[in-house]
Amino acid sequence: MSNRRFLTTLLATIMTLTPGCNEDPVISPVFVTPLPVVHCILSAEDTAHYVRVTRLLSGPVNPGESAGNADSLYFKDIQVFFEIWDDFFMQRLNIIQLGPTFEIPRDSGFFNYNYPLTFKTSERLDGPVRLRIEIPDRNITAISFGSAPWPPVLEKPNPALKRELGFFEDYPVVIFWGNDSLNYRQTIIRMNYLKVTASGIDTCRLDWKRSGGNLYITGKEYLDYIAAWIMAEQAVIYRKITGIDIIMNYGSQAYKTYITRKDWAFDIIGQPYSNIINGYGVFAGRSTDTIFGYLPNQKFLDTLANSPLTQKLKFVTW
Repeated sequence: MSNRRFLTTLLATIMTLTPGCNEDPVISPVFVTPLPVVHCILSAEDTAHYVRVTRLLSGPVNPGESAGNADSLYFKDIQVFFEIWDDFFMQRLNIIQLGPTFEIPRDSGFFNYNYPLTFKTSERLDGPVRLRIEIPDRNITAISFGSAPWPPVLEKPNPALKRELGFFEDYPVVIFWGNDSLNYRQTIIRMNYLKVTASGIDTCRLDWKRSGGNLYITGKEYLDYIAAWIMAEQAVIYRKITGIDIIMNYGSQAYKTYITRKDWAFDIIGQPYSNIINGYGVFAGRSTDTIFGYLPNQKFLDTLANSPLTQKLKFVTW
């Protein structure tokens, strides 16, 4: 067979075997067990606790058809429990069953179905908590371990004394957390200030958030941050600091992992964080505490008003 005849035969064979390119592909997910998808962040400060449960979209049918079927997205018969445990003796102390609630609005539009999505209890949670979800018609039990941590213990300033943060150029203000490196720790320095214009007075705030361990901020660093995040405006007559609050957020180890991975999980590792056994989602704890009403020292106010870096922001010294 000549080379020319061989090429003609090969091309004819390829054209016969190659499918047409004008047909849309059919995408069908591989069938998997319809496991629950759970979201619950506990806090010991809350007077009510909520658990949201939906269903993992699954099945051999077209995803568009599944999304239009409520039974593919939610569970009709589902029971949600909190179990209070004693860590030291490893025994269960109490069982709390959560009831369905529609206090939180249901999904809207295409996903608006009259199915229980959110479960609630107003019971006080003390100590380690185990989440247990029972789905009888599917013979599924999903569990996870967590806790509702109490706020970090902060040393409150004496209200009879002047509350002043000593921001100096090279000597830092220190927020000391201790040596706990496993759990989530975040400190927020919140500067509250007034912005006065010809049209009125606006109440504003600027948050500086730092996650991790102990926080050290010098006056120079704080001035640089203010200059970077507050915009100079011609219409402003003056700005005045009314107080600085210190907010300390604390979370369990599961909460730390969730916060760390939730924004980049799909891009980097291909799947979100989950600590639910026999399910997907997050069950974690957090708490917060705040000290209100600090004022910066006069030297910092003078520098904020007169420094070439921040003078254009028109902060006053009184």
